[in-house]
Amino acid sequence: ENEWTEMECPSSFSDNRSVLSSDKLPPVFDYQDFLNRLGGNETILNGLLPLIPDLLAEGIEKLKSALDSKDAREIMACAHAIKGSCANFSAKRIRDTASEIEYAGKEGRVDVACSMIDRLEREAAQLLSVLSERFPDIF
Repeated sequence: ENEWTEMECPSSFSDNRSVLSSDKLPPVFDYQDFLNRLGGNETILNGLLPLIPDLLAEGIEKLKSALDSKDAREIMACAHAIKGSCANFSAKRIRDTASEIEYAGKEGRVDVACSMIDRLEREAAQLLSVLSERFPDIF
């Protein structure tokens, strides 16, 4: 399979496809993976789900502030935090986009990071939509 590791990530970001995954996009939310991470405990899963919207909104706002400041180091840190949070709750598509933004920040490519914020926000909206549909009692 054509998977990129963080160390092999090319510095060319000429298109908007994920450079950290194969051509097939990962799921917006992987319920089974998230449940497995929690040892199959749906009570814990249901307790964590309501935290996702605020975590995402806060992370994206911090990232946008870093982008406005054109602070590559802060862009990298904010994107890394989003990547970690999204990896923990199995929001794989956002995780991958945040990873690309993190890499752009690491490389000092603020222009590239800025060009990906709209995609990150669209994916966040998709995630919230998927969660609302799947868990109407929580959202």
